[in-house]
Amino acid sequence: MALLLNLVFRLGTEKTSEYVIKSDSSLNPTDEIFSFFNKLGGTWGARPEIIQKAAHAVSELYETITNLHLNESPMKLRVSFDEFNLDINIQYRGKNVTKNFKQPTSEELLKDDSALANLSLFLINRMADQMQIDEKGENCHIKLHFEH
Repeated sequence: MALLLNLVFRLGTEKTSEYVIKSDSSLNPTDEIFSFFNKLGGTWGARPEIIQKAAHAVSELYETITNLHLNESPMKLRVSFDEFNLDINIQYRGKNVTKNFKQPTSEELLKDDSALANLSLFLINRMADQMQIDEKGENCHIKLHFEH
């Protein structure tokens, strides 16, 4: 009975963690991202497939933003989990990624440099249940939502 009551009272309680992706770390930033999410997933009891999707999406987003030199500051992550939802808020100073979530054609990929970023965002948008991109001055915010 005590275990059941403990589970009922824990439902809906939100757990939050923040992390800054540093490109000057001894670890590869992609490895750093996966390590961070795997640690959170184990601590929070989140489903491994959701944690892996989230880690892949953040890693892909990090690679796109840094390869296009859009960020002027490290990317800050704020990750929240409440047994039903995994939400990731990403913030950095710089230029925002395109809001084009359409899959580029083969011809666009060959001719247009921004088409690769569009492909990346298309893939991230397919991984996440919701994706929102906002810009406030020099600050860029990207929100990813995963249903648990």
